[in-house]
Amino acid sequence: MKATQPASAPTSRPQPLTDFLNANSPDPATRAMVATTLVLTFWQMGGRAVTPQLPSLLLVNAGGAQTDPLDAFIDQCGLGMGHKELPKSGSGSYACGTPANAPMTMFNCVQTREQLGEITPNNQAQIVSLEKRFHDAQATGFGCHSSGPYTRMWNDQMEWITNASDQILLRFDQPADRAAFRKDLLDRPDNLLRPRGVNSSLRMAIKNISVSGSLPPGEWDGSLVCGVIELGLPVFFLPHVVKAPLIVSDPTD
Repeated sequence: MKATQPASAPTSRPQPLTDFLNANSPDPATRAMVATTLVLTFWQMGGRAVTPQLPSLLLVNAGGAQTDPLDAFIDQCGLGMGHKELPKSGSGSYACGTPANAPMTMFNCVQTREQLGEITPNNQAQIVSLEKRFHDAQATGFGCHSSGPYTRMWNDQMEWITNASDQILLRFDQPADRAAFRKDLLDRPDNLLRPRGVNSSLRMAIKNISVSGSLPPGEWDGSLVCGVIELGLPVFFLPHVVKAPLIVSDPTD
């Protein structure tokens, strides 16, 4: 709350957050929506260190902008997202491997690890090698960040691909991401209610996922809203009419 108030006296310390919250738009309603979006995004990026259950954020872009200005800000301005580009080839124990072959390599590691059973002095080195190859392949095929596109981070064999803390923030980067979310919501709700995936030990485990993205008004319909309510998960809908890009004087700060 303090950051939303103009400074009462000159100060030599930079105040990028205060400056941004007070100057991102000439419209006070837009500034209020920006502050809400920013708080929810920080909450999501904080992970389970903030709360055991993370909220999802669905912006509803009712202003007619081709690109939702609030969603563009989330994606571009230093909040740990925007990791869209994958390396062209792997490194480490997956050197020269391709993104296309990474999922199969990872699944082969999982299957081999299962066959080895409990850790013993005889197989410990092999298990460590499998875990490293799995994570090197993941970095190439999926990335290893705290967020990623909704469709990319799902695999039919390994389910949700997450970071080492078993968390992932699922972004709507393309229409296919929104379509996949709707299908899970209406037809496969267990993917959202009881998310699972392979953990750092190459075992299936419970995951912690949340969603962040923007919907056009036509997709914010009764089926989607009722589906979200029936899930019983914390999902914030933020309809807004922001049209112009936000004013960000120093994106790096």
